[in-house]
Amino acid sequence: MNILSAKHLPCRRLSTHVLTIFLIVEFHIFAFSLSACYASPRRAQAPADTAGTQAEGPTVSAQSGATRSPARPIRLLLIQDLTGSILDERMPRVTPDDFRPVLQFAEENGGDIGFVAVSDHPHPLIRVRFIPPESSQSSKPTSRNLYLAIKEQSENARQDAEHQHELQKYLQESRAQAEAFIAQISPLLKAAPASSTDLISALNISAIFFNEIHPFHDPYQILVAATDGIETKHRPSSYHFSIPASTQILIANTTADIGILNPQSNRIKLAASPQSALQAALYLAKGL
Repeated sequence: MNILSAKHLPCRRLSTHVLTIFLIVEFHIFAFSLSACYASPRRAQAPADTAGTQAEGPTVSAQSGATRSPARPIRLLLIQDLTGSILDERMPRVTPDDFRPVLQFAEENGGDIGFVAVSDHPHPLIRVRFIPPESSQSSKPTSRNLYLAIKEQSENARQDAEHQHELQKYLQESRAQAEAFIAQISPLLKAAPASSTDLISALNISAIFFNEIHPFHDPYQILVAATDGIETKHRPSSYHFSIPASTQILIANTTADIGILNPQSNRIKLAASPQSALQAALYLAKGL
């Protein structure tokens, strides 16, 4: 080895080490980039597939595994016999407070709640309608552009604020309407029993209620009739039943009598009181 070669040997070794380190760094950068290209798309797709699976199908109870249908709007009419039948405990009398759970359900899900008194003469229909505002559908920003994402978030916040304002206004108005309904039916429920029964007039009003056009999609319709079915003002044979077949009928009394409604016995359910009938109506409308 000549003097020149020996003199430059450390420099050559240093250059070799630097080149080796450079190649190792380049290899790691290439490997990281390659793994990112293949692994990242799979990680990004997984949440979308999971979300799509969860969004479909009815709600399932985690404990029992039973499916539960979503609550439907409710259109409920209660006719209350306020004649001599209520004196011998055959006919429990509904109270204004018994309506409050039904009114709250209709306020939340939409619907019509009505009341007709059965007396010795026709009484008008007393009713209240609830049409809640549509739920807010705001979502997380989808743009990767920071400016556009901030703009989307600001728009979502504005829509949420508007929805909350609309909802609060609706709740105030609907609760005032519910109290007005209670105030209207309260005097009728406290009145002295009538001496005769005009049930046919109340049933005719019920038919109009359930046949009318309404704004609700697939509502649960139910007639709660606190009556023994006895008619004393008109000939029973003159009554033509015209309540739609889609309407559930619950007869509430303690004797299981249905009187002039006997031809419809195959579609009638019985309840011991109007209170239990109202609870059953809520149970069915909630899809439980």
